[in-house]
Amino acid sequence: MELQTLFFRRLRERIPSHLSAENELTKLLNISLDDAFRLMRCLSPLSLEQAEKISTHYKIALDNIRPQAPGTIPFRYDAINYNAASIDDHFELILREFSHINLYGTNKMMYAASDLPVFPLFQFPALAAFKLFYWAKYVYNLPAFAETKLSLRHIPTEILQRGERTWKQYLKIPSVEIWSSNCMDNVLREIMVMWEHGEFETRADAHKVCDELCHFLDQIEGQAKHGKKFHPYMPLPPKENYTLYYSEIGITNNTLLIQSETATSAYISHNVLNFLHTDHEIFCLQMQRWFHNVIANAELISQANTDLRHRFFDRLRENVAYVKEQLK
Repeated sequence: MELQTLFFRRLRERIPSHLSAENELTKLLNISLDDAFRLMRCLSPLSLEQAEKISTHYKIALDNIRPQAPGTIPFRYDAINYNAASIDDHFELILREFSHINLYGTNKMMYAASDLPVFPLFQFPALAAFKLFYWAKYVYNLPAFAETKLSLRHIPTEILQRGERTWKQYLKIPSVEIWSSNCMDNVLREIMVMWEHGEFETRADAHKVCDELCHFLDQIEGQAKHGKKFHPYMPLPPKENYTLYYSEIGITNNTLLIQSETATSAYISHNVLNFLHTDHEIFCLQMQRWFHNVIANAELISQANTDLRHRFFDRLRENVAYVKEQLK
């Protein structure tokens, strides 16, 4: 029964502390409360069918129950639908994942960004629409975008609504972000590629994307100044929940480490928006060590280092202004 004990220990980590694990099990498996108590106390054996149902619902890897060597690490893989007519459906998956994360009392999210962080982008509809279009057409080659150009006259309402729900969920989670040297270079290069290929319907659309990119930088600079993530039209939150570093060392993937009251999980981007997820203890410990090493060699630009922060964001805005000037 040792494996069953370990399995239910992992299950308790997945169920919010204000809920009864036994009650949740009765609803999921359609069994009596007494049967649930017996299963969780290993007084009766857990069937393979029941284990599969629990592991699927709570995203527990059955091959990750026992402590394992670093060479054998199970990941869950979440990818976009390459036959989709739109890429924004993928953000519904991300939103569900964020909501799931927030259930377990998240203490901190560490985010090493190789590109502009995805979640706060959705405060800015034109910038978000641009990134979604670029990913759909140039990264995933979705057939529905083969003959289209980016027009900002009519951004679908459902995209804006999903995006707003995503970044509002992001605001709730205390975050440490590390921006790499190529974060802004990537998006500016994408703007130039789309301009040179004639993918903007009008020059005004291209300029609007650049303008919103500057507004995005203003928002992030404000968050760094106060050490707080905030909604631009609402009062500042009472507690500090945002730390920003700049790293000269290149970061090749968007990488997240989520630390909650009961567990630590790692998310690694794959092909831009697809992501791999694991809560393998040894892997997460090694990733935590990697984050600490990157931070040790990075510059803190939130709250402290006012002059450095001003220089950093002014330089980024100058780069945006230069690209905007080229759009002729």
